[in-house]
Amino acid sequence: MTRRSRRSRAKAPLSAESLPALADFAVGYLHQDLEAEYGSAAEALTAFRGDATPEELQALSNDLATIASAARRWSPEEAQRFFRRELRSAWTPDDVEAIETLAKLAAAKP
Repeated sequence: MTRRSRRSRAKAPLSAESLPALADFAVGYLHQDLEAEYGSAAEALTAFRGDATPEELQALSNDLATIASAARRWSPEEAQRFFRRELRSAWTPDDVEAIETLAKLAAAKP
């Protein structure tokens, strides 16, 4: 990889395409029936942990760590807009701590 391609890749904006595991989780678990089906985003993640392969869980953990890091620089409204518009999630975080909580849950050992 050249210096230029590394630089442009590092500065690429976050998107559903750059966070595919998170995008899949948002569509599959953070949908409009989230509260009725799981009760909370944390419980949805618990359900995902039971359904996912270790590789899928690791990929989600990586994506959540990436978005949690980025969200530290965002307002709550920007984070909510990203989840709603980019990830097509019915759930939106109240604050960065909500994203960090999901990241910690995904990274936790079984």
